[in-house]
Amino acid sequence: MLTMARTKRKLETVSWGRATESQFDAMYAPDGTVSAITIVVRDVQARKMERDRLSLLNKLGTLAGTVDYDEIAVALAHVPIPELTDWCSLHIIHDKKIIQRFIAQRDPAKLPPAMRSCLPFRCGKGSGKVLNQWLSTPLGSQR
Repeated sequence: MLTMARTKRKLETVSWGRATESQFDAMYAPDGTVSAITIVVRDVQARKMERDRLSLLNKLGTLAGTVDYDEIAVALAHVPIPELTDWCSLHIIHDKKIIQRFIAQRDPAKLPPAMRSCLPFRCGKGSGKVLNQWLSTPLGSQR
């Protein structure tokens, strides 16, 4: 903590679901030794949420000029990553049937091998069964 105070370091953490910023500072005695450490903690949740909203709007704004159907679907699947989730599956439904599936993942290496073939584009035939099995397994066994 003394090193952090001497360098006036700022540290952003999440405590009880809220983003906070802590700033450390050292107070020096007349002889030059550190006599006290001050810590100022600020709630920066609103600022963090504004930054996340702007990031999402920026991602959505890049879709405005896109014409290709598959490109839009892939880009939409990537919009919530990493601000809201680690991975996203977008399903295109026609006549009450899923006709296409688009998957986006923050870290594709964490997906099961059968699902990696879907990245970054749509899943092929037969991948729906693998995806449904993967989604129905407990979270701990997916890692």
